[in-house]
Amino acid sequence: MNNPFRDQLSGGDIYRGQTMPVYLETLPGSLERICALVAVQGEDGRFKVARTLNKRIIKNLFGNKSEGINKAINWLVTDLTHQLKQGIHISECTFSITGFYCPEPELSAAASLESLLDKTINLSTTVGGMHVDDEERQQRFSTQLKSTLSKYNKEHRHYIDQNYIVGKRTLKFGLVTPHLVGQYHVIYANKASLNSAIVKMVALEDLKLEGMLGNDLSSTFYAAKTNHGDTRTQDRLLSDLKYELDRREIPLEIFGDYKEMAARFDSLIKTRWVNASY
Repeated sequence: MNNPFRDQLSGGDIYRGQTMPVYLETLPGSLERICALVAVQGEDGRFKVARTLNKRIIKNLFGNKSEGINKAINWLVTDLTHQLKQGIHISECTFSITGFYCPEPELSAAASLESLLDKTINLSTTVGGMHVDDEERQQRFSTQLKSTLSKYNKEHRHYIDQNYIVGKRTLKFGLVTPHLVGQYHVIYANKASLNSAIVKMVALEDLKLEGMLGNDLSSTFYAAKTNHGDTRTQDRLLSDLKYELDRREIPLEIFGDYKEMAARFDSLIKTRWVNASY
């Protein structure tokens, strides 16, 4: 299937660069990580480094050991800034202090260098709370959704869970038709579920930043509830998600379960497919 919106890419005022969060491992090797600082570097060479972990939080977590950890984080901010000032690319920076985890820098985009830094901070501090068990639940929901949808629409595979190149990044979207791109997610009664939704929301936001949304292509976020967990907690998390989506002018549709979502997707696919011209 051809990318339905790749040709709509316009050369808007987009600031592109690389982002790199640095995580403090609360217990080395445990995979329990908290984002301590982030660095971003634009294609024009400009950069910013910012500490994200408050000193008071470190003190509450580590007590008497907090002073040394705070000094280590401050030293990393200073050292990383110095390396970037010396002309070293963000992907080649080195860290001489143990106890910190630094993934490979990733390509991203925003309206400016400052916006790129803010986006990196918001995403990195949120993603740090994801859990493997939530990923497994999301996979089960996706399987249930697609199994139910296949009963309605045999051609759903052409439109569900598609990977597309946005700028220089490969992003996965939940629902893609010639005129609509969306993400779907089930909200469980825990913060990790909300964190997962925020990650998907950022992918939709990137479409706008790349200038790919317009009169011929719209975006929507689809969220479903589940019978598992506390209903009030789910409603609160959905309210938090809606707040973040409203800030980015991304519409939200909420469903009672995967069956309701599958029926809605079937309607969208049939409508978009019948009206599409390839």
